Amino acid sequence: MNPVSFWQKYAKIFIYLFLAGSAAYAGFLLYQYYLKPSYDLAKAVPQNFQISFELKTDRFSLPALQAKKLLNNPLFKDIYQQAQDGLNTELNKLPKESQNLLAQSRHFILFWQNPGSYGLLAEIPNNQLAKKFAATSFPGWQTSIIKKQILVLASNKDLLKTINNQKLSPALPAYLSLNIAPWLTVSAQNSFFLNESYQNPLLGNLQKILKPLSFSAVGNYRLTLDANAFALTLNLSPEIANPATTALDLAPYLNYLLENPDLAIGLNSWADLNSQLEKNENFKALWQKIDSYLWLDWQISLSGLMKQFKFPVLFAQKGQVWQILTVADNKDLIEKQLKSYLAQFNPREVAKKLPDGTRAIELLANENTIKWQEAENKNGWQTFSVNQLGFALKNGLLIAGNQINQLNLNKLEVNCSIAQIQEKPIKTPITGFFTIKPTGLALKMAANLQNFSKISAFSLNNGQIQMCFGLK
Repeated sequence: MNPVSFWQKYAKIFIYLFLAGSAAYAGFLLYQYYLKPSYDLAKAVPQNFQISFELKTDRFSLPALQAKKLLNNPLFKDIYQQAQDGLNTELNKLPKESQNLLAQSRHFILFWQNPGSYGLLAEIPNNQLAKKFAATSFPGWQTSIIKKQILVLASNKDLLKTINNQKLSPALPAYLSLNIAPWLTVSAQNSFFLNESYQNPLLGNLQKILKPLSFSAVGNYRLTLDANAFALTLNLSPEIANPATTALDLAPYLNYLLENPDLAIGLNSWADLNSQLEKNENFKALWQKIDSYLWLDWQISLSGLMKQFKFPVLFAQKGQVWQILTVADNKDLIEKQLKSYLAQFNPREVAKKLPDGTRAIELLANENTIKWQEAENKNGWQTFSVNQLGFALKNGLLIAGNQINQLNLNKLEVNCSIAQIQEKPIKTPITGFFTIKPTGLALKMAANLQNFSKISAFSLNNGQIQMCFGLK
């Protein structure tokens, strides 16, 4: 039989065999990478842990170029170095074969049950490596393998037993998830703040930094870190979200701030401001800086006005230019404050007779002499000013400032995922925020914070705090 006739006779059979083989191989790949039951590493952490660090080093969570850029920043290099040194101290005790095998994992969770009891969970990449993990020795650790997918290293037998006895259910198939996980997740329970101090420098510092969280009614928190080309995003959220309330949302007001400010801060209630001043030393120092600047240069007491204002109130500063953004209901208070300052430069003379019989002239501020120059700028704001100092009104909003006739307003930009908060179908009200350029103002800030181009923070109505660190 010649080749041509052979092919004509058996072509369909070969094509069917090829298609069947291709389908089988595709099915195998689909099962291996998408449908094969996988187990969430975080579910293997014992429930009574105090703090955990979940690190993903795959190229989707933290690309190599971005990792290099992050580690060029002294603050995160120090944090990374401390965490890495602590882990390496333990791992370096292992034989080289064990270290090399662990290096093939791209997903780890290091956790502490208490200062003397800790463990490491590592994702086993595939079944072939699972056999190697099972046959490899990890001296100094109590070890086990769960579902051929998770390596457990525990510092003692009791901890290992606790982990092995936990029920571990398969996670959802990967193809059902549309999220790319952040590269670092830190979870902490209230016991982490209340128990004895950790001697480890990183853990000890975290206890001090996060200590105020332990006074909340909600006990457990989750911290995630993610990055893009411009910024590092930090999200801190309570395990149980706060119940929904009718909180005043600051998001619409973020469209009317000074363009690219050195400093901006927004509050939606006097109670919130008072609480921050009592509990947050960093915020207190920042507020005192703003308040003293306005008083010394313009005799405006922002703290005094806050007690009478209808909220919200947002303050922004760029160089020597400042603005107060609020609602038009505060017009009378603002106008009186500004007139009181301007009247000092055009006093009226009042003759007085002193106790000794001599006559004198007393200079008194005369607010009645202040006549506003009214105008409308190109964006429709109705301005009232004297030598650039004054206020502007539009659509129920009021802006007071020292360059009121040259309003350069723009939506606040932070260059990270925080900017997308209000783009979701279900909006979470922003209840407070601040943004600051560490080198833009004469503020005493920790040296490592000055390595960021901008630091922004937003508190949300559900208890979340989101921060954005701009990368230079």
